[in-house]
Amino acid sequence: SNYYHLAEDTSNVEFRLQVIDIDADGLLNNDTRYDLGNLDWGVTSLDTESILRVNITPEDIFYDADLNIFVFKIDSVYSDFNGATGLKVIATDDGGVQSIKEIFISLDQRNDAIQQFSLHTPIKEYSIDSTTLDSVREILYFRLPQNNEGKSYSSPKELRFQWEKNDTLDVDTDSELNLEDSLHLYYRLEAVVNDSFYIILKDSIDHGDDMFVDEIAIFADINMTNEFSYYLDEYEINPNKTTTLDTTGNTSYNWRVIAQNYWKDDFGNDPKQVSSGWESTDFKIDLIQPKATDFNIMINELYPGYYDLLWNSSEPFLSDSTFLNIKEASNKFGAISFRNPRRIIDNLYHFTGIIPAGITSAAIEFELQMRDNAMNSGESNDEVTYFHITPDYASLLTSPSGNMVLSIPKSGIDKPKDILITEDEFSISTERILNELQQISPIVNFFPTELSLNQLGLLSFDISNYLSSEVFEWQFVIMKINEEEPQQLSTYFKDDMITTNITELGNFAVFVNSNIDRPLPTKFELKANYPNPFNPTTVIPLEIPAESYVKASIYNILGQEVLVLLEGIQKPGYSQLIWNGTNQFGQQMSSGIYFIRVHYGKNIYHQKMMLLK
Repeated sequence: SNYYHLAEDTSNVEFRLQVIDIDADGLLNNDTRYDLGNLDWGVTSLDTESILRVNITPEDIFYDADLNIFVFKIDSVYSDFNGATGLKVIATDDGGVQSIKEIFISLDQRNDAIQQFSLHTPIKEYSIDSTTLDSVREILYFRLPQNNEGKSYSSPKELRFQWEKNDTLDVDTDSELNLEDSLHLYYRLEAVVNDSFYIILKDSIDHGDDMFVDEIAIFADINMTNEFSYYLDEYEINPNKTTTLDTTGNTSYNWRVIAQNYWKDDFGNDPKQVSSGWESTDFKIDLIQPKATDFNIMINELYPGYYDLLWNSSEPFLSDSTFLNIKEASNKFGAISFRNPRRIIDNLYHFTGIIPAGITSAAIEFELQMRDNAMNSGESNDEVTYFHITPDYASLLTSPSGNMVLSIPKSGIDKPKDILITEDEFSISTERILNELQQISPIVNFFPTELSLNQLGLLSFDISNYLSSEVFEWQFVIMKINEEEPQQLSTYFKDDMITTNITELGNFAVFVNSNIDRPLPTKFELKANYPNPFNPTTVIPLEIPAESYVKASIYNILGQEVLVLLEGIQKPGYSQLIWNGTNQFGQQMSSGIYFIRVHYGKNIYHQKMMLLK
């Protein structure tokens, strides 16, 4: 309460002092009254301070006789200082007698302007991984990291931003000048789009953080795939307004740093400083590997022996840095390397190849090594089987994986024909689910599609890799994939293979139909009983293809009938006979070998069983 409060860096503040000197009292000193205007004035620091932080010119102190006061003016105070200070004013008369007045002053803090600072560019010089930054066609890209072979791979996508470290950047952080409250200097790292959209990559980066003590710069490592807050005009903190950066390489960003105290003084001031040179920090972000989204091959009808390849792409490729390698699995013709596919329009690419004359079958591998505008790499591997077939011979065509076989009988086509077979890449993301049908195999594509056959072709799929206890064999079906609506074909199962008959080529795949009714047996079968050996009960499955008389009996090892399990006319379908190890009198049979004997139509079927106790 004894302090005079003045603003930091104040000037020209007038103080008035009333001085009382008994020698100047006219009533007491009629002849020798002292003239106060003759006092000598001096100014010094308080005893508690080593320096005087208040500037006064003693010669400017004057006496106002009318008001009987001395007037002096504080010219200025110690620059940028805030906190408790003061001064001692010393008045000395002609006799050397002194009077001292201590004046206590509190200089209230004001938020001062922050000095200019610069960004560290180019950012490639201090990047976490130097392979993630490169200038391509004079555009700086932050991209996927690359291995020693220059191939891209996925990893944490962090980018380091770095700027000048200057401990004198903000005078308000100097503890010797800011006795009242030494402020913190904070940085806000932003990505800027068109100087109108500001994305906050990281906020409240503390200049005084321990992590920067031994560093030559201030920096922040940012995962560029995160969500970030943003603002449009004035900075605000709104956690509900978030966005993500464009990681496809289509948006140009600048980056900048804002320095601020995040503290307002009594006048509401919190000046900010924007890093210099940020307008020339253009860069793009491409963290997506280029992909060939569709692969097509077709026979060139105009030029025999030639074929055309077409790829759709997820983004434009750099044609002069994208290469195609071709080889035949069994070296039936020489390899072709580092050919550049031709860009047709947008994201469509083309290449024309040739199959040497005289080759009737081949397994051809196509490796497309792609580079996008950021020089991210991608790779597409496709396999094609080729067959030259004629009406004179039966033909056996296989898919690249060997899981599909098509048998075309002799005279199955009208004239010699070149056939190409591909298999679409299959994954959970590409599988089809149609009503109760779920795709489980790649789609096998024939080119030319819709080529008619003069005789039925037998199409077979190996499903041994798809068999499980959760799916019955009769639930596997072959589907023809049409653009309008997929068509379920009549499918037969045998020995881990499913087959169907086709009249034209097309696109085919294996599905599971969980809603299909179990088909009737096509022939009579006495299946193996289970368990075997057993105690005391076993199950004996029968498959009956048509309505017929059936008799099923149990015989012992001496050929004696022990029990009749079934006798009479039976409907077609599936039956399960159960024998509990007893005879026709209900007596438990002894351990040993027994036989199930089934009479169906004109045939007799036998099977051995073992009862254990």
